[in-house]
Amino acid sequence: MADILHKIDIDATPDKVYSAVSSNQGLKSWWTTDVSGDSKKGSVLN
Repeated sequence: MADILHKIDIDATPDKVYSAVSSNQGLKSWWTTDVSGDSKKGSVLN
């Protein structure tokens, strides 16, 4: 099966993007309102 790749530009600093995908509050701000877990290094967010 062929890979499908998408490239998008994000108008934000790398730090802001990292926070948006690696913390409870960050994920709640754009992805879902139901986030649980610990956002420490090596932990799992659900």
